[in-house]
Amino acid sequence: MLSNLSSRIRAFRARERNRWRRHFPEWLQENAATVLKSAKGEQHVAEVLSGLVVRLTVVLPSLDRGPTVLDDRSFATSLQNTLSWLSYQEEIISSESKLRAYCDITASLAVFDLLVREIASEFSLPGAEGEIEVTLRLAAAAGNWREPLVAAGRRLLSAGRYDEAADCARRALNIVTACPVSQRLFMDALRERSRTGGTIDQVEQNGLADLKGRFCP
Repeated sequence: MLSNLSSRIRAFRARERNRWRRHFPEWLQENAATVLKSAKGEQHVAEVLSGLVVRLTVVLPSLDRGPTVLDDRSFATSLQNTLSWLSYQEEIISSESKLRAYCDITASLAVFDLLVREIASEFSLPGAEGEIEVTLRLAAAAGNWREPLVAAGRRLLSAGRYDEAADCARRALNIVTACPVSQRLFMDALRERSRTGGTIDQVEQNGLADLKGRFCP
């Protein structure tokens, strides 16, 4: 009897944690509409999100497998490819951006951030540390994906872990050297390190000098 009750409690908690997926079309439209914008207006954003819903509903059921899915290359690359579709929607950018940059990932990064928060919560990986774990595991599984590296780096930077944030930025820049958000993360991480009394070696100084004057949104 106790075993039966425990099973029911576990099932209830699981349903509560993945509630966002059970109402995913509504969840995505409601949340992503606040972090994206388009020169064509809100209706265009809604239409693009409808297309993204169709694509993500094929990928996200794999989360039923539990936290081990974060290390699965097939899942990570499927999620990467799906969000890449969003980054190719030329009029769509993050609501914080002013202009669309070359190799822009601001929109896909904004949606990725939303997904990370829910995935971390669903897998009982709370707070910033849980979200950092999710992002770094997905980055490792995919092997060649900027969004989780930048997402992890930003969280590490907020936590005062400047060296790790700079490392994430370097890895993202190794994928696409001209990526503005990766450049911004790298510069911010080194500046924070310097501000708190840390040193910047010659290689890093050269990197900063190379980035000066480039467009960073």
